[in-house]
Formats: sequence, structure tokens, C-alpha cells
Amino acid sequence: MAEHLDKITYQNDFPLLGSSPISQYFIMKEIAKFGIKVILSGQGADDYLGGYMHSYYRLYAQLISDYKFGKLINEAIHHSKYQNLNFKQKFKFV
Repeated sequence: MAEHLDKITYQNDFPLLGSSPISQYFIMKEIAKFGIKVILSGQGADDYLGGYMHSYYRLYAQLISDYKFGKLINEAIHHSKYQNLNFKQKFKFV
């Protein structure tokens, strides 16, 4: 694995935040042995669709920066209901 780490990091195109890109690299490498060029893996959907709280923190920061406090409150309420979170759980970083 160590001999592939530079290539894995380069192909990932941003710093590795966990071990998933490493295992995915080796899975894709095995799949390529069968001549398969494209697969659908579902990776990245959480990032793209806002499945992580850090996505919402950035949205909230932008709304605060833009003085859109009404929209901030609406977004926070909607997301809290959707995720079944109370206020304290939602803002546990504070």
C-alpha cells in the first residue's frame, strides 16, 4: 500500500480524509483488470447532497455573512426536523 500512496493521493485530488479512498483505489485497480473503464459506485453522494454537517456549517456561515438570518433560521429548523435533531445536537460544536 505504501508504494501506491502518492498515486492515490494525486488521483484523489484533495487530501485524504480517511481510508476509504485507499480501499476504493485498490478495488478500482482490480476492476480495471477486466477491461472495465467506468463503474457507478455512489461515492460522493453525501458530499454533493449535503449529507455531512460540515456542509451545513458552511451554508450557515454564508447566510450569516449575507445577513440572511430569516433564511438561516428556516434552514436550521428544516434540517433539524429532517435529521430528527434537537437544537443542542445540531450545534454541538459550540
